Amino acid sequence: MVTVTSGGMQDRDSAHRLLALLREHFSAITLVWADGGYAGRLVTWAKAVLCLTLTVVKRTDDIKGFVVLPRRWVVERTFGWLTRRLTRELSGDPPPARWGRPRQPSSTTA
Repeated sequence: MVTVTSGGMQDRDSAHRLLALLREHFSAITLVWADGGYAGRLVTWAKAVLCLTLTVVKRTDDIKGFVVLPRRWVVERTFGWLTRRLTRELSGDPPPARWGRPRQPSSTTA
């Protein structure tokens, strides 16, 4: 799910609406991973109001250099996949064969 907000709104503030939409459309989801910026009252609110477990993936300040954060790769992989897919669709190039054939609209007669 994607929520588009104005540039002046913090992601953390719009997360309430996004999580509520997530719960409304995908009731089976019980666990959400989030960046460290979403810690605090949002975690408590998600659990109390939406029955969602919001797990914040934090990085430690003790470690220098590059460190793979738990579950962060899932988000990065998903954004990479979406970017490639949407870019190809918007450019008009045919999708690779591994994506399968596009569904043709069914023609129904009245």
